[in-house]
Amino acid sequence: MGFPGYLMDGTMETPLPENSKTKFDYVPGLVAKAAMEAVDYYKQEAWARGVYYSIEWYANKYFDKIPTEGGSLDDLNSAKVYIPIYDLTKEGGLYANFCSDSTAIKSQMAIDATVKGLKAHIEKYSIKDSQFEEARGGMWHKKGNPNEMWLDDPYMGGALMAQLVNHGKTFTGTAEGDWDFITNQFNIIWSYLWNNEKHLLHHGFSATPKEPESACWADPETGRSQEFWARAEGWFFLALVDVLEEMQKGKVDTTSNYTILRQHLNELAAGIAQYQEQRTGCWYQLIDKGAGYNATEYKGVEMAPKYNYLESSASALFIASYYKGMRLGLLDTDYKAMCDKAYRGFIETFVVNDGTPFGGIDIVNSCRSAGLGGKNKRDGSAPYYLLGEDVSRVTEREMLTEGKALGAFILAALEYERAHPDE
Repeated sequence: MGFPGYLMDGTMETPLPENSKTKFDYVPGLVAKAAMEAVDYYKQEAWARGVYYSIEWYANKYFDKIPTEGGSLDDLNSAKVYIPIYDLTKEGGLYANFCSDSTAIKSQMAIDATVKGLKAHIEKYSIKDSQFEEARGGMWHKKGNPNEMWLDDPYMGGALMAQLVNHGKTFTGTAEGDWDFITNQFNIIWSYLWNNEKHLLHHGFSATPKEPESACWADPETGRSQEFWARAEGWFFLALVDVLEEMQKGKVDTTSNYTILRQHLNELAAGIAQYQEQRTGCWYQLIDKGAGYNATEYKGVEMAPKYNYLESSASALFIASYYKGMRLGLLDTDYKAMCDKAYRGFIETFVVNDGTPFGGIDIVNSCRSAGLGGKNKRDGSAPYYLLGEDVSRVTEREMLTEGKALGAFILAALEYERAHPDE
């Protein structure tokens, strides 16, 4: 994954690396969106245009490849980048004179295709028949995960829909109906995945847990997975903040929907805070288990022990969410000292010099991936998140920054800078 580097005059300085695997996917999309938030904040600075041109390259490369048939909220999430690009490059936009007219046109085409894709997903891949009546209407994570909702879904789908509603699009026919639909996605997950003892959310929910597809991980009675994965908590946390921000922009912040989502936000914020590791201020991969937890066996196979570890992508998502929530008046400012400690701890714990003469950096200790079910029948147990086939940990020996950690860190760093304008 990568983007070419540009100078502020639009000249490509660094071509895309030959081994780059850039694609239209939520990971490069997260990096692109985070970079665009930085561009928007610093848009009056000339250097921001160089960053913008890199993201414009990505957006123009994939504008006509937006999936319009539904089937994956992950695959649509990258479309978030087109809204700020359109606003900057449309007639009268701050960057209109620096960019080709076609960028705004392509961005609007991408936005229209995204609406079509989300509508198709709602129609084809929503929970209809279930033993859990309140789950009906929830959007599936993917077509390959029928009747399943995961914690990242509101970030990939709901937060995207909220941005589009404020861009003048509709999914139910009215903006009021759209806000009801978006809020319901959060409420379904909260209803079935919130653990009132841990004050955390389980990773996933199946509305048909007795069917074979979910049998390996979903509790047959509750439908939920077993454990609490930090990055999943982070996606849901940030999604709440982002949607509440859009509700403020859309002037629907006096509604019951806003009140309910803000209550969810504050409960989750308090829950996550209690698991902060005190020495570094960061958070563990298995958020509710400390450094002493280790796994030596997964699905009946004995393996070399792997210990729970402080995980970078989740820590960055938490930092970004707390800072942004406070900035928007959604969270109590009492979290500021905690966030300052977490941000400093992130730099000290996860940011390492890559050894090049130019002093580049890498972000380590991120979990490459994790999920439930699928071809590997991921069982969602605690050992899975340390020993599973797809959950390898990025180490200093690899000197590799994984995209989810990078995108989350850009968001966290930007919010830190907003909170500390004089530094």
